[in-house]
Amino acid sequence: MDVYDVLFLAVALVSGIVLAAKLHGLRQAPSAMLVAVCLCTAFVGSSFLVAAPRVYLLVGALSGVPHLASLLMYALITGFSGTAQVLALLWTTEVSDPMEAWGKAQRAICIRVAVFSLVLLLMVGLFTHAVVGEGISGQSHPLDFDTFFATSPSICGFLLTYHAGLAYSLAGVCLACRQHARELAIQEPDRVSLRTGVRLIAVGCMSGYGYIACKVTAILAAAAGRHGPDWDWLSTIAAPLFSSVGATLIVGGFVYPACSAWYERRRDFLALRPLWAAAAEADRHVLLDPMPHRAVHRLTVRDLKWRLARCIAEIRDAQLAMRIWMDPRVGRLATRLARADGVPEEMVGYIAQAATLRSALRTRTTELQRAARIAAEQGLPLNAISDAVAVAFARGVAQEPQPADSEAMCATRAFPDQHRERAGLVGLSRALTSPYVAEALRQTDPAAAPLTEERAHAAYRRLALVDFPEDLRAGMALGFCRTFGVPAIAKVLAGTGRMTEQPADRAKATDALMYALIEHGLDSPQGRRGVRALNRLHEHLPVGDEEFTYVLATFCVAPLRWIDAHGWRPTTAGERDAAYTFYAGLARRMRISGVPGSFFELAAWMDRFEAESFEVTAEGRVLLRSARSLLTDRLPRQLAPLARAGTAALLDRCLLAAYGLRRPVWPVRAAVSAALGLRAHRLRKLHRPRPR
Repeated sequence: MDVYDVLFLAVALVSGIVLAAKLHGLRQAPSAMLVAVCLCTAFVGSSFLVAAPRVYLLVGALSGVPHLASLLMYALITGFSGTAQVLALLWTTEVSDPMEAWGKAQRAICIRVAVFSLVLLLMVGLFTHAVVGEGISGQSHPLDFDTFFATSPSICGFLLTYHAGLAYSLAGVCLACRQHARELAIQEPDRVSLRTGVRLIAVGCMSGYGYIACKVTAILAAAAGRHGPDWDWLSTIAAPLFSSVGATLIVGGFVYPACSAWYERRRDFLALRPLWAAAAEADRHVLLDPMPHRAVHRLTVRDLKWRLARCIAEIRDAQLAMRIWMDPRVGRLATRLARADGVPEEMVGYIAQAATLRSALRTRTTELQRAARIAAEQGLPLNAISDAVAVAFARGVAQEPQPADSEAMCATRAFPDQHRERAGLVGLSRALTSPYVAEALRQTDPAAAPLTEERAHAAYRRLALVDFPEDLRAGMALGFCRTFGVPAIAKVLAGTGRMTEQPADRAKATDALMYALIEHGLDSPQGRRGVRALNRLHEHLPVGDEEFTYVLATFCVAPLRWIDAHGWRPTTAGERDAAYTFYAGLARRMRISGVPGSFFELAAWMDRFEAESFEVTAEGRVLLRSARSLLTDRLPRQLAPLARAGTAALLDRCLLAAYGLRRPVWPVRAAVSAALGLRAHRLRKLHRPRPR
């Protein structure tokens, strides 16, 4: 099997796969346009199948006519030309509904079909005359038929008629594609994939002109007696390449919109899983069938249109069922938190809806559990008490004056079309895990007990010394490196000399001091000694409360972010609150003012401070060079070799910019990411509860 067999059969195979997909779509939604697309694809694939040298020779051997495959191949391409003209007419016919295009363009379509039928009859007549009247025969020429028999007047006329019809068809299709793409850009700007597919077809038609130019030039040269290698390569090498590229682009243009739509449906189906699960939690009666297992859900590839429609319908039903429990005040709080951080307004709306929905789920669960207890105590029907609780709660919410946008916060907005509705629900689903939603729920949780410093210390101590000892140490090291990006802090650290001349001693002293506080607590004898030592070290430093607050934030926020990204499990809201309470207590004892009021607010403040303050300085570069060995020592053992090869792979873009460093090449980043992932997987298995 030579290269032409592989090339032509590959194009035929791709065309066959596309045809199968289009026929499946035709069975689901029959239309004249889809019939024309199926015919075009079938003609293209069949012509390349016949053009493959092995198939070409087989057709000649079975029929007894050595060159019959040439007639079949060019007849199939002429069929494509006529069908493509029909498709171009359907595209460019101005109708309000695409289903009406056939009726309006029927007369013009019949004329085109008649013209190409006459072209096909003329080609058959010329080929027959060449075989019978001129007696062309002999050995088959699957690759150089055009140039070998170009001296035959009938074959030359046959070939020029075929190329003239193809050129006319490609010109019409190319112009129709450009016009159709412009109309789509104006009338349906959201259908980007359809416009892209139409443009691919136009580019494929232009590539077809390269095929025609090469073939006609070689044929005319051979007819003029210049048959030989100097001209034949145009017909045997250049023309097949142009035709293969053009056919692939045209077939790709037919299938790209469908593939893009399938990909978008699958992406949205996966993204809606959290919201669908919330809907099931809200009211399992809205589900037609039980939700699939997470692994089955992730592997779903068939019937996505129906599955997505079912998912959206069940989510909408659950939202209506939850409406009575919704309190817009939670949404307004989440809105204020998000807007304070400059979140885009569209995302703010999704965050408000998500906070309202999750609050409603929490309230419903709490109230129905209370109703169940009352029913059990008094021997009353549970349904009657549940209904009474729902009505009473709705009246209580209704007494609160509602703003104009409370309807939007209740997550039951109507959308102008299905595409935007789906996009809105996907945005809502992704917002369910937003930190702004979690913070709004935390601040409005009526059952949350106040977190004392003693309880916070116990939780943070377990986090640091039991659950994530290596991760917290690595996170603290990276957090400390962040302080080098702030010019005022870098100048102080470089000025003392200890960080540059004795980095190991400086790190050991800081470690001992911080872990004494974590292990024994702020109010223990060891903790009080540690706080006094910190106050002595920092009381004469030429920096303000903002810089002190930032250093505190790097110890509080950065380690937990490292754990969330690379630990064996993410931290919980309670652990984050415990960390904040511990460091807020340390800030009070060090007389640091202006510390934000929660972990969430501290993290947001830290991000804003870095965006405003990070700057490339000579001191920062020197400090980073001194700290690299320390960073390597503090990382988990599995990452030490990678850290020595490229510490920068562990730093985010913001910090790299502050040091004036380039982002490491992707193999280094991939190696670090893989090592972190494998380590997290191993630790996850070690911490997994074992059956008794």
